Amino acid sequence: MAKSKRRWLDLDWNSPDALRAQDIPYDASLSIKDAISLSVSGATGIQGATGIQGPVGGLGQTGVQGQTGVGFGTVHAYDVLYNNSDHTDTTTVQMALDYLMYVPLSYSLSLTPSVRHKGQIATDMTASWTHNNTLSVQNITIIGAQGGSISPSALSFIYSGLSLTTDQAVTVIGTDTYPTTASATSYLRFELYKYWGQSASSTPTETIIEAALNGGSTLSVDTASSRVKSTYSQAGGAQYLYYAYPQAWGTATIYVNGFLTVWNLTTVSVTNAYANTQSYYCYTSPTTIAGSVTVQIA
Repeated sequence: MAKSKRRWLDLDWNSPDALRAQDIPYDASLSIKDAISLSVSGATGIQGATGIQGPVGGLGQTGVQGQTGVGFGTVHAYDVLYNNSDHTDTTTVQMALDYLMYVPLSYSLSLTPSVRHKGQIATDMTASWTHNNTLSVQNITIIGAQGGSISPSALSFIYSGLSLTTDQAVTVIGTDTYPTTASATSYLRFELYKYWGQSASSTPTETIIEAALNGGSTLSVDTASSRVKSTYSQAGGAQYLYYAYPQAWGTATIYVNGFLTVWNLTTVSVTNAYANTQSYYCYTSPTTIAGSVTVQIA
């Protein structure tokens, strides 16, 4: 066997012939330098036994408690103060808001019935109304021994056992919680009839006029308090046109198809079904009218 040739290692780092880690094989593919660079390590050793736990330390002293903070729960407008020299009676935000959003109290009143005929006796009447606010006080007109102070929540009042023959005013008045007072007034009126239409006769009589109340006439009838009537259509039918109303309402001006016309005027005494007698002015056209026309009374 040939003898191996000995070689002395040069360990001087500065010498180009020095032996370095990259010159020493680690395995078939890596040098010692490469293995170190890749942090190749051996197998993980067996974990040592857990040491015995030391005694638990004593509980420390309780720290000083901090001050309690100020809480902010629900804040109500009526709890918040309000100051205004121009409104010294308004002392909270709630009152100020109520003032800003306040809708003035108002009433609407009606009567049933609201019309009776002259000579008729009204024995019963119902007042009905609405308003827009919550009330603290409410009153209604006293008729006989009925009326006066009524419930703030009432929206109607019934009068009974009356004996009215002349116009009657009814007023309801209330005060809301603000407080503001308001009222409304309505009337039961005793009115007369006025008549209009046509007849074959050129001479008006009480019979012709009163027949309108029984449907036995070609005249129309309605209760009224004035002679004035806005434009209405009238089919002549080759008859005389009529317009009659209480003399106390004065003389009329009559237009036919927009033109001023002159009708014949007759005064007729008329007694209604309630024994009330009135002197009536009855206007009749000077000639018969064949076609349809429009009539206006002023």
